[in-house]
Amino acid sequence: MSVIHPKPPQKTEGSSVIMAKYLRPFITTETMTVLLAAVSLVYVIYMCETLNRLDKVKTKAMKNRYVVIDVDNPFALIVDDAQDTSISIQEKQFNTLGTPSTACKSDRVRNVIIIVTSPLEVHARSVVRHSWVSDLLKKDAIIGYFFLVGSENRNWNPEHQASHYNDILNFNVNYNTHNTTELLLLGLKWVIQNCQSVKHITKVHGDIFVNTLKFSRLAYFLPDSKFIGGQCFGTSKPNRNKVSPFYVTFQEYKKELYPPMCSTSAYIMSSDLVQNILHAVGEVPHFRLEDVFIGQVLSHLRITPRNIVNFVTDELNAANCDVIRDVLLVHEADIDHMYRLWRQIKQCYSNVTKSDEALIVKFSELKNYSHTILREH
Repeated sequence: MSVIHPKPPQKTEGSSVIMAKYLRPFITTETMTVLLAAVSLVYVIYMCETLNRLDKVKTKAMKNRYVVIDVDNPFALIVDDAQDTSISIQEKQFNTLGTPSTACKSDRVRNVIIIVTSPLEVHARSVVRHSWVSDLLKKDAIIGYFFLVGSENRNWNPEHQASHYNDILNFNVNYNTHNTTELLLLGLKWVIQNCQSVKHITKVHGDIFVNTLKFSRLAYFLPDSKFIGGQCFGTSKPNRNKVSPFYVTFQEYKKELYPPMCSTSAYIMSSDLVQNILHAVGEVPHFRLEDVFIGQVLSHLRITPRNIVNFVTDELNAANCDVIRDVLLVHEADIDHMYRLWRQIKQCYSNVTKSDEALIVKFSELKNYSHTILREH
């Protein structure tokens, strides 16, 4: 009796395998090349359309965060913390490291200069300490100062520098060139709370040289109420140039013109106006460019910034004492030039008489200023 062994079940081929066998005789190398080229073309078109949409929306709010497109590398998305509504520093608690003893060391201080620097600008702070702020350490100085620095940088030790120099006000907030607004507001709030006798507050960047020998007398000639002045100008056009680091999309700023504002490099404010600004920041939409945001707050408060003629001078190399003594602030591209400039100013003032110390401040009102410019910062 023969045994009939059952046949093993035959494997059924899937539809994809059958299709491949059917198409194999017809698929050549040339055909595959054409197919791959077509797929690649479709992918390139899709990516171009996607990047075009992303480029039109340079920054997009996503749950209180911003996605920023890196112009140099469009495929790299940099997520940066930011608020998409408004800043309310009254509701936030920020830790500070130390208290700068150079800010308001006595009741004589009438003006505090806030020097905004990057955490890594150690050399710039050293140059400033050994040049124009050196006289501000005297007991009878009527100007105080401190460096305002954010601390979220792993390569910087804020505790060491803050305790060693006692001239650093450090907040645990992120610092970058497009995110100094919140840091500045915290610095202004600290001055208002800790320096009661101050009439004016000046903000400068670390590359600004201040002729403190003349600047100390400036406060006597400035209004002490509802005042902000500096290198200021009227309405200006937002920068719509996509390759510019200050490019602003229509989604970020829908209006055609910025309000009147002062250059972010340096400006001076009366202390009462600073208090008004601190109270009004929550009523104005946040904007990542500090000078524009302050200009928006001023517009909200119906305050017009006032241009001070020759407030900031670009790099000064003059040897004429009449020219040097007339300088208030200098925007220095070469930080080390501050040493030489300070020695020149000290020498020029060593022989000055009281009759030569007259300070003439010329203001240009911006209320009727209608000229518009392309914003380049």
